Formats: sequence, C-alpha cells, structure tokens
Amino acid sequence: MLKTWFAPLTALTLLLCLNVTVHAADKPVTVQEDEKLPTAEALKVKAGTAEGRKSPTEVVTTAIKASKDGKMDVLKTCFTKDNQQYLENESYYKGQNIKAIDAVAIVLAAFDPANLKEFAQNTQGNYAVVMHATKAGGMRLIRTTYEKKNWCLKDYWVDEFSRDYGAGVKETREAIDAGGAKLKERIDPYESDTLDLLSGAQDGVDPYDLLSKRLKKLSASEGAPRIFLNYWSSELAYWFNNPKAGEKDPKDTFVVLRSELRYDWEKKEYSTDAKVALVSTAQFAKRPGSKFKEWTNDYEPWEPEEEKEGGDKEGGK
Repeated sequence: MLKTWFAPLTALTLLLCLNVTVHAADKPVTVQEDEKLPTAEALKVKAGTAEGRKSPTEVVTTAIKASKDGKMDVLKTCFTKDNQQYLENESYYKGQNIKAIDAVAIVLAAFDPANLKEFAQNTQGNYAVVMHATKAGGMRLIRTTYEKKNWCLKDYWVDEFSRDYGAGVKETREAIDAGGAKLKERIDPYESDTLDLLSGAQDGVDPYDLLSKRLKKLSASEGAPRIFLNYWSSELAYWFNNPKAGEKDPKDTFVVLRSELRYDWEKKEYSTDAKVALVSTAQFAKRPGSKFKEWTNDYEPWEPEEEKEGGDKEGGK
C-alpha cells in the first residue's frame, strides 16, 4: 500500500512496439499498440571501462570525492561532454555568485558515498539513477547516462542536486487517503481546474474523493514500488505491482509525483515539495508501456558509439 512508498526497489522494462493494420472503408490504417511492460530482469546497466566511471554508482562516488578534495578538474570529467562547457557559467547559490561546477561541488561534498543506491531505468542500459539517502529521510536522485563506454553525470545545474524527492511524499500520501480539499492542495492549479469544473455536477459527489479512490486503487501493492525518474523532468513515477488485481484490472499501475524545488531568498535556503502529477499519471494508466519508454529514454542510440577500426561511419576502408 501507500506506506511502502519510502522503500523503493528496482526494475521494469518493455518490448518492441507492435503494429497492427486495420481496414476502414477499404483504406488501410496503421494503429500502433501500446508497448508491453517487461519483467524486472529486462532492465540493465551497461558496464563502463574507465576507472571511476565503470558504473553509475562509481561515477557519482568519484564526483563526491573530487568535490570533497576540491579537485574541480576531476569533477568536470564526470559530466557528459556536451554539458562540460556549461560548468564554467555563473550560478547563483545561497547568496553566492559562483561557477556552476563550484555550486554542484558544494552540494556533492556533503554526500556520503556509503549511502548510495543504484536503480536501473531502462532496457538499453544507458540511463540509471543513483539515490543518496540522508539520515533525515531525504532522497536525492542523481541522473547518470552512458556515454562513449563510460558513465557520466547527466545534469550540471545545482538545482538538480539540491532537490529532495522524499520531501512532501508523506503529506501527499496522507492527502490521497483524505481526499476532498486535502487532495486538491496537492495538485497544481493548472491540473485541478478540470476537476473543479466537475464540482457540483452531481449532488454528493466530490471529484477529489473520486480521484482519491482511483489513486488508492492504483497504488495497491504487496511490496514496495519501483521508482523511475523522468529522463527530462522532475517527475517521479512509482510503479506498483498488485498480483491480486482482478481479471479486468491491470496488475502494474503507476502514480506520478512532481517534485517542486523552492528557494527562500531571505533565509537563502532550498526546500522541496511533492504534488500529484495528474496528466502523467493518466498517461501511464492509458498506455503504460509507451509512456515508460518515453519516460526513461528507452531507445537505441541514433549513432554507433565508436567507428570500427580501419573504417569510417559508412563502413569505408
């Protein structure tokens, strides 16, 4: 149930899409079926080759150590090649105008390598998340990506390292249980406006109470959910598996929360909150496999990682 949200485990994937041709008025129309969700064993993490970057956990550990030792040249090599150019840009961090790499180093220097846990995110093995758990129950999630046979930090902006994905989850869970106005408080206005339109449509029916029932049903699970961080945004999908689901109900369901990072200019402090991401939750309910593929960037790379010896990209001599 929802009480298991704080103990994320691993896994999940999907197969290739299926195309079915149907006929309407003698004109063929191609309909793309939803991707199928895979087993936990389908997820993987590729092995890197360079010392300190052979795995997602290893590159994060290397970045933490370099930050503690003040070795910015080593820290810089931990990021993707494209993002290394932005690390020298100016960044505002807690009242200081410093370089982006220095701001990230301040945050990473406070992390403990002993508190890292790695989560595979897709079937290609080229995206993984490393969680840093704090004694206070915080949950920092660091995106890592596989690039040229080694693992790199995907994000370079300090906000992504300061965001606590554990903050606000307890309050959101309680709001889902309560329904009504409490649940409305945990939804952004641009998403709750549609539900407000339904208020009063039928006597005694509160759309937020109905949503509460649906979310509780989606989060029914015998064990802890798996977690999947959107490759592109601060939305975190909780994947629940309910083997006792009825014949007409899906055994795999998702609830998505959006992490909101806030900054208090007077106190010069960051804080984080969590909201229910209705649109993403609905999209997962409608086409879970396809949404997962998009969510975790589960696609084969467009270009080969390296050229064959003695040849070019076209296979020349």
